[in-house]
Amino acid sequence: MFKLNEYVDEKKLEKLSERYKGADPLSLRACFLLLRSGSRVLGEIEAIARNYSLNQSRFLILEMLNQSATKSLTVSEITDKLDISRATTSILLDSLDNEGLTRRAVHGEDRRKVVVELQPKGVELMEEILPKVYAKIGQTIGCLTAGEREELIKVLDKVNASLGD
Repeated sequence: MFKLNEYVDEKKLEKLSERYKGADPLSLRACFLLLRSGSRVLGEIEAIARNYSLNQSRFLILEMLNQSATKSLTVSEITDKLDISRATTSILLDSLDNEGLTRRAVHGEDRRKVVVELQPKGVELMEEILPKVYAKIGQTIGCLTAGEREELIKVLDKVNASLGD
């Protein structure tokens, strides 16, 4: 988890900007606060998932499948969306398959592809976990007014756009 407490101190950031050319204290503070906030929110979500024997990657796979209209994705889609290796994806899917949360099958139209399907047990698990996750997110972001949330989204969209794909 990114605590980064010392990096949000304005005086320390001023010293960094004097030491390193191009280091804008305000940009650094914004970035470190963003990292710290994101890390803390992720930590809260991971804590909920751990109560169900899920690590971050296993939870994200189940969430992606749950959000899919067909409750299924190809292995390649999962690998690309999580930006992890095929070998790591395979290990994660093995564990989810063994617990009866997912099932792999040959794609109906293209036998070269493997589809991962969310099983009823996986749907049930997500129906139990997601209300807790969404409540925690609501509690965290709920300190902002609706206007502030909209502004935050615009700002974060702009930051993400500057990073490219």
